[in-house]
Amino acid sequence: MSVLILGGGPAGSAAAMALRDAGIDVTLVERAAFPRYRPGESLHPGVEPLLERLGVLPSVLDADFLRYTGHWVHWHAPARFIPFGHDTRGAWRGFQAPRAELDRRLLAAAERKGATVRFERPTRVLRDGDTVVGIETTRTEIRARFTIDGTGGARWLARQLGVAAPAASPRLLAHFGYATGPVEEADCLPMLRADSHGWTWVAPVGPDRYHWTRVTLPHHRPHRHWMPDGMHGARREEVRSADVTWRLASRAAGPGWFLAGDAAAVLDPASSHGVLRAIMTGMLCAHLIARVLRRRAHAEEAASLYHRWIVDSFRHDAAHLRRAYRHAGLFSSPPAPRDRLAS
Repeated sequence: MSVLILGGGPAGSAAAMALRDAGIDVTLVERAAFPRYRPGESLHPGVEPLLERLGVLPSVLDADFLRYTGHWVHWHAPARFIPFGHDTRGAWRGFQAPRAELDRRLLAAAERKGATVRFERPTRVLRDGDTVVGIETTRTEIRARFTIDGTGGARWLARQLGVAAPAASPRLLAHFGYATGPVEEADCLPMLRADSHGWTWVAPVGPDRYHWTRVTLPHHRPHRHWMPDGMHGARREEVRSADVTWRLASRAAGPGWFLAGDAAAVLDPASSHGVLRAIMTGMLCAHLIARVLRRRAHAEEAASLYHRWIVDSFRHDAAHLRRAYRHAGLFSSPPAPRDRLAS
């Protein structure tokens, strides 16, 4: 086996598709059967050319996800509509996708391209000296030249290897869920609204169905029956929470392994690039691994290049978020990641 991928989310599925397009054999291990509960996903228009390159854009378009040309922002100023932009073909449009369905379609596309998908739980990393050579699962042993950790916030491989991901912001919590029914000011959605204790995102994901996310510091977390303003007439569905503290892995790649998506770096959802970043990291892992397997690059060079790209992209997005939070007076302006994280 050439490449083993842990996790069937956007990062893992994108890596699998790109590797199969390069003619490289892939096994993808996912511990949870699909569909999995995930928050609704707002996809920036920049994701469309990536989906097209992976050959999965027709499937995403067939899902008939809602499209939108921008969003409303109420952030330390009166609410205003901010469009994505346009070109000679018209306005740029993003997607409002129920995440469970998006993940299902991406993984199915990877499987159609020839990736072997196994639903089982990893239990132990296999190593030859300092090099990762595969894993054991609850059922078998899988050996591979490279292993990609696409397990998101679980960071399964990273944790097994002892790769730290120190906090680069105050602790931030996200509460998210769906609601069905009437919503006030539905014409002014999607909406990102900041207040004195955090920010709230509300977006339609289907007929009379809406996704919402609330991000705060721990001591300002919403009470158990909380709903965003204007949604109190809607029926609330299951609500979940997640730690979205900013984190950057001290190493994003090493001998025989790469970290992709949230396993490599995490920014809170206000960056709006979570899935976009996951897909990009998966594709870049695949590209670099293909170069190494074809002897067009050394493994150490590929790992170093990938780590530097992760650090640079994290710092770029973090700088934009930091300015936005400083402007709104939120979260004590999350600090820049310390220099030692980039070593």
